[in-house]
Amino acid sequence: MGLCHVPCVIVFRADDERVNVDEALACLLRRLDRARDPDTLLALLIEFGELESAVTDALLPVEDELEPAVAKLRAAALALARIWLQSTRDTSAPPAIHAAQCALADVAALHLPRAARLVVPEGYAWYGLHPQAYAAAAERFATRPPGQVACIGLRSIGSSLSAVVAAVLHERGWKASTYTLRPRGHPFARRPVLGPLLAGCWRAHHGPFLVVDEGPGLSGSSLCGVADALNALGVADERIIFFPAWDAPAKRLRSPQARMRWPRQSKFVADARVPAFLSTARELSAGAWRAGLFPTDEEVPAVQPQHERRKFLANTPDGPRLYRFAGLARHGAARLARGSALAEAGFCSAPGGLREGYLDYAFIPGRPLRPADATRALLETIAHYLAFLTRRFPLSRPAPHQLNASMLVQNVGELLDPALVERASVLARGAGAGDAPAVALDGRMLPHEWLLTPWGYRKTDALDHHADHFFPGCNDIAWDLAAVLEEFALSPEAGEALIGRYTALSGDHHVAVRLPFQRAAYLAYRLAYATLAHQTLEGTADGERFARLCRGYAARLRAALAP
Repeated sequence: MGLCHVPCVIVFRADDERVNVDEALACLLRRLDRARDPDTLLALLIEFGELESAVTDALLPVEDELEPAVAKLRAAALALARIWLQSTRDTSAPPAIHAAQCALADVAALHLPRAARLVVPEGYAWYGLHPQAYAAAAERFATRPPGQVACIGLRSIGSSLSAVVAAVLHERGWKASTYTLRPRGHPFARRPVLGPLLAGCWRAHHGPFLVVDEGPGLSGSSLCGVADALNALGVADERIIFFPAWDAPAKRLRSPQARMRWPRQSKFVADARVPAFLSTARELSAGAWRAGLFPTDEEVPAVQPQHERRKFLANTPDGPRLYRFAGLARHGAARLARGSALAEAGFCSAPGGLREGYLDYAFIPGRPLRPADATRALLETIAHYLAFLTRRFPLSRPAPHQLNASMLVQNVGELLDPALVERASVLARGAGAGDAPAVALDGRMLPHEWLLTPWGYRKTDALDHHADHFFPGCNDIAWDLAAVLEEFALSPEAGEALIGRYTALSGDHHVAVRLPFQRAAYLAYRLAYATLAHQTLEGTADGERFARLCRGYAARLRAALAP
């Protein structure tokens, strides 16, 4: 399966939320009045960046253009970035927040859309990206003689990151005009659409263009599409400088244009930042946690390194502790609350606190489970766990059945057999198949996500898969039950026992009716995810592991769709 063929499958989903703009701005202003420490100021910068992106998208739904309201949003972002940087430079002096208060008040006085949709910034929420890494990259760039630059952030996360870059340059005597863009179009061929005023402004600019984003992602088309648009305005490649989160291997990018451009483009990479308090810790990210835990290579679980949360093991006076990235600003606070609730119920160890986006836990020795470990005691624990999630984390909206159905049909047609699409559609239309509330479920019920410890079974990685950008999101709890049935390869008798026990504990008497559809949906998603991971990692040990998973998921999905 070569990189030349990119299957049109569905593994990602939109994860956004609607927010009242006036209320959000008022809340930010109240918090800014009390803010003095770097962590609080960083949270305000990040959360304003999310709001700025949402409001700018609402104001400019078709093309990016020079717009007075957007300029005031940018000015507020820059002011917040400046006081955050000041707080990190000199913690003994209180930050001069007056300019930021005035800039936020100017935004609050505008006639803005009443509501906007926040898009979760992936790097801040899941992947350990920290604005300080972009500040360091900007400082490396600023060693040259000061001049004029145009600093362009790609929405959404690029809004706050570009403000940080511009703030650093201002400190070093540069004149930085700052903008944001929304790359538009197909995910593998994104490109900004520029209005005439903005295009004219950039034609008249003769300095460098700094393009700031957390990418590149799978395709690389967002960053490279901006460079293509600048080329069309007469801007030479040597004046375009990328500020990415990593220097991706060009051959791995899905966009042909990006594969050609990426090697030749000048870059200041915001290298992955290890917090100072973890500088001597052992990193367990990108699959390194697997070392020594599995007796044979066949038992080693496949890992897509780009999609793993960063984690470290540190020796402390209180013994070894595990630090896992849970998210900056509001994202980390939500994970801390969930982790505390799960620990209180006895399903995982209690988090000690949140520091620079990392939750810390006492290290618990244990053995990752295998499918053969599906004992009656484990299934009893799983039934209690899923019933607890159903009771403790329900949402006030129904599960996104149509989204699941579209994913199932699309992935079956692309990866399995177009002749089975109708059978997938029949399952989706089945009586009761979509009749369930949404739950902030686990989303990762693989055997190795459970540990057998001296204190019983413990669930790992249980904090945020309901809130990431992959399926299932907040969904029908039957998805998690389906995952257990499939990943532990439960016998019909064991499966019936698990379903019955969960039903008795939760009161969810219709789950058995929903399971045939959810099993097929789960397998279709996992087949698509494994396929893309195999293509991305082709030629590596994990690439081969994902290839084996593809064959297994395809066979089981075919069986699940049998009449």
